This record gives sequence, structure tokens and C-alpha cells, in this order.
Amino acid sequence: MDEQVQQSQEQITMQTPVKTTKEETENETVVEEGQIKRVKWYKSNITFKDVVGLEKQKEEIYENIILAIKKPELLKAYGKKLGLGVLFYGPPGNGKTYIVNAIAGETNSNVIIVRIHEIVDMYAGNTEKNLHAVFEQARQHTPCILFFDEIDALGMKREGTGDQMGYMRMAVNAFLTEMDGVEKNPEGIFVIGATNQPWDMDPALKRSGRFGEQIYFPPPNYKARKGAFKYATRNMPIGRISFGRLARATMGFSQADISEICDKAALIPAVEEDRTGKRRPVMMKDFLKMIKNHGSTLDEWYSMVRKEIISRTETQIVDGKKTEVVKEGKLSPEEKIKYKELIKDVKKNSSSWHRFLVKLVRFVALYLF
Repeated sequence: MDEQVQQSQEQITMQTPVKTTKEETENETVVEEGQIKRVKWYKSNITFKDVVGLEKQKEEIYENIILAIKKPELLKAYGKKLGLGVLFYGPPGNGKTYIVNAIAGETNSNVIIVRIHEIVDMYAGNTEKNLHAVFEQARQHTPCILFFDEIDALGMKREGTGDQMGYMRMAVNAFLTEMDGVEKNPEGIFVIGATNQPWDMDPALKRSGRFGEQIYFPPPNYKARKGAFKYATRNMPIGRISFGRLARATMGFSQADISEICDKAALIPAVEEDRTGKRRPVMMKDFLKMIKNHGSTLDEWYSMVRKEIISRTETQIVDGKKTEVVKEGKLSPEEKIKYKELIKDVKKNSSSWHRFLVKLVRFVALYLF
């Protein structure tokens, strides 16, 4: 009988539509037959106070983005051309997406997150139409920040042959056209792109007036990791915690890694309370357990990227003889200069000596003090 009642309740739940407000319905992304008809936009209540670390980046963002949005007349008075595009680049999980919401909160701007899988379509012409639709939506909701995450997937270098490269070439051309239109008449639109691999972007997109301004987002240092733990646990019932020890135990971790560790650590006492009915705070042992289980997502990323961008010598057999061949990385001489901070971090974090040091520091923090 109980099973029948439960089945009846499940059927009623499945048949009853979820009620949504008119505003929520009208503010959803609508894609029909591969073409975007409407794009979701939103407001953000996050500000720079919610961004841990990244002081240098926040200063650059204030000068290059926030002033242009909040005080365009001030810049015009000094003959400063208003920027319209900035590229954020660096290892994954270090605040590029999060800080876009902080910019929106600081400037009271609307935000449109452009999802590449919704833009790119296999049928000819749809990708270009989708790009145009997104920029048109932004013009209807100014001031507006258009944020293209993983922009290299859309604006990749126009090289090679084949149908796929032909589609991407048309997509990049359409992107350039839209950016040129905004450059001539900004209309309260600011475009931000984010990528982990800026060298894969088409050079035409990175010129001045498009994404000429580029800001590097490095992994958090000790002070930033310590602050990240404090911020992530601000609403948790915590016991006696050594944030310095947690920061040492997560040397080489990303901001996203730390956020996930804190979230999973809070689940441990919650599950215990569900079983026992007894409440306790989140303890140091919970965080250490999750750090041991999680690991850093950046370790593998640095090793992978090093193979792509750093020149290396390989031994090959040619005519039965061992020959050393230098394999050049992807970067041009100009890109080596432009991305020198990132290259420096990649070399350091993927070197054998640094990996040993990181493992030693993590081990001491996790198991000793």
C-alpha cells in the first residue's frame, strides 16, 4: 500500500510543471535549430571585497575596465580612447571567471556569459548569426559585460585546411566584424575573454582595439591561499584551524581546488550528523583529509603545457644513429615576450626540483605540522 502511495505521489510530481516567474522565463537562453533567439543575462552582487588576493590584477582591471564603464567622460576629457576588450589568461581555476562577476558588481553592469557550445553550430552561417545575436542582446541590456570563457575555442588561429578549419575561419572573421562594430560604437558594451592557452588565439583578435589589453592570472601564493581558506570557511561552524598549515599543505593548488576542498570538508560532519544526530564543527582533520584525497589540478596542467610551449631536445634514430633534434614550442618570439610571466611559471612549476620541493612542503604540512 505504501509503495502505491509513493508511486502515485511520484506520478503527480512528474506531471505537475515547475512554476517559474515570467521574468525567469524571459531571461533564459533560447536556441532553436542551432540559432540563438535569446541570451540569458544577470546582475551580480559580488564586488572586489569578495576577491581574495589578485591585488595587481584588480588594479589593472580598475584602470582598464571599471573606469571605462563608470567614468567614460573622465577618460574622454584626457583624450583616452575607451577600451572595449580585455583578455584574461593563466592556469585554470584561478579567478578569471569569478572576477568578471566582481567587475559587474562594482559597475552595476549586466553580465552575459557566452557559452561556446551554444555559439558554434555545424550548419553554415549559424555560428555567425549566433555571434551577432549575442552582441545585439548586449546592446539591449547596457551597460553590459560580454564574457567569452575559453575564447580560444572560438577564436583559434586561422591555419590549416579542411571543412572544420573553414568553419572556424568564418567564425573568427565574424568575431572580428562584431568587435570592430563595438570599437566604432561601444554603446556601453565591454567584452572580456578568458583562456588558459592564449597562444592558440588568432593574432587578429589580440591586436589593440580588440583584446590588445591582456591580464595574467597566476596561481595563488601562500598569502592568497591562506586568505582563500579564510574566505571559503567564513560561513562555516569551524573548530580550531591553522590556516597557515592549510596554505602550506596546498602549495601549488588553484583557487578552485581550495574552494572544492572546503566544500567537501564541510560535508564530512554534515554526513556524521545525519547518521548520529550529533553536531560538531568542521575540524582541521576534515580539511587535511580532503587535501590528501583531492590533490592539485595544476600539477598535470603545467606538465601538459610545458610540452606544448617550451622548446626541448629529443633523441631520434636517423640512419641507425642517435641524433639530437630540437623541438620548438608553439610560441612565436613575440609571444614569448608577451607571455613571459606565464612561461616563467610553467618552467618553474614543471621542473623536477620544484616538484620535489612542493611534495616535501605538502608532506610536512599534512603529516607533521
